[in-house]
Amino acid sequence: MRLRLSIIIVVWGCIVISTSAFEPASLNQLGLTEGPLQSTGIQRNQTRDDSLETDRQFWMNSGYFRQYELSDFDTRFLTAGTWLGQHAVVLGLSQLGNPDYYAEQVLQVGVGHRLRRFQIGLNMSLSKQSFGEHYSSLSAATWGVAASWQTQRISITLVADDLSRPKFHNASIPTERKASVYIGIVTTDESRLWLRQDFQKGYPPRYRFTQLFSLNRTGTIFWDFSSNPSSYGGGLKLSFSSYNITYAASHHPVLGLSHGLSIGYNEL
Repeated sequence: MRLRLSIIIVVWGCIVISTSAFEPASLNQLGLTEGPLQSTGIQRNQTRDDSLETDRQFWMNSGYFRQYELSDFDTRFLTAGTWLGQHAVVLGLSQLGNPDYYAEQVLQVGVGHRLRRFQIGLNMSLSKQSFGEHYSSLSAATWGVAASWQTQRISITLVADDLSRPKFHNASIPTERKASVYIGIVTTDESRLWLRQDFQKGYPPRYRFTQLFSLNRTGTIFWDFSSNPSSYGGGLKLSFSSYNITYAASHHPVLGLSHGLSIGYNEL
């Protein structure tokens, strides 16, 4: 089996679980961590030889998840991206809640550039909060950057988000800047490790450990542990040619179970 790093380009953290309201949602926070999944679009598939790096690559992922078994927190998301030569473009959309009552909507666009083993990226995010048809909505925008270095077995990524310290209202408290460090290690042909640490003013550092096991060409299982608060997650991913389906779940020590399902397409 050929060595492999993640083919997913973007990280879309859950809006409620995450400390930032400017990241489109995905199954990432529920235990699915296939590498540093930046919205900056800088992580590129490493399954191909260098001579094939200019080939076009496209992927798309859409899904739904329920947080803490509360229907008011139901979230739908769509992410897509493409590499055109050495350049990447990625897009993320998500909506949490019901627009008739309360909803959070996020749009994020990212661009990336690859130069051999180094990659850099930039993203712009727009977040909107609505409170039903009888109240005005609030919105704010921000941006982030990332840089990565990777080989067939190791990758190191630095990410900085919410750099403009966005506010939804002049009187509201600004969202503090956030920094993240990702380290990925391919331990064997069938196993990969991902380590992540987040730093943000006003919050204790958060650590995350994820391990993925390839059962065969079709199935991959994964488990995940996060600190502050301590929570566990995991799931199963099944791949069929260019298509895949993923189920992921996590357990919060106070709020309980969250789980979701996604369907993806990957054109290599």
